[in-house]
Parts: sequence; C-alpha cells; structure tokens
Amino acid sequence: MKKPAQHAIISTHGLKGKPLIVVDEKKMPADFELNTVNPDKIESISILKDKSANEIYGDEGKNGVIIIKTK
Repeated sequence: MKKPAQHAIISTHGLKGKPLIVVDEKKMPADFELNTVNPDKIESISILKDKSANEIYGDEGKNGVIIIKTK
C-alpha cells in the first residue's frame, strides 16, 4: 500500500534574500512557491551556495540556488 506524500519544509534561514529556484533546467519566477511541486514527482534536489552558485548562475545565484529535477 502506497503512503500519501509527506510535505517537506525547506528552510532558507540565514539567507539575505530568496534563492533562485530551477526546475528541470528552467529558472522559476521570483514568486514561485516550492509547495507547488508534487513531492512524488521529484527525482532529486540539489543546493548550490556561495561561489558555485555565482559561477553557474551569475548575479541570479547570489542568494543560493535550489535545483529540482523531476521524474
């Protein structure tokens, strides 16, 4: 029997601003809400911060990047 999806909370405590969110290689708008992504459809989540986020995403990555890949 399959259990219903659990809701996860992602905290960005300590950041000066909202991180860039990328879903399936597409940058999401600033008002994008993570809770709109169905947890059952997520294959992986990666977090970039500091220099690595800036190197890949430039100024858009200054507050970190949450990268979501769906199934």
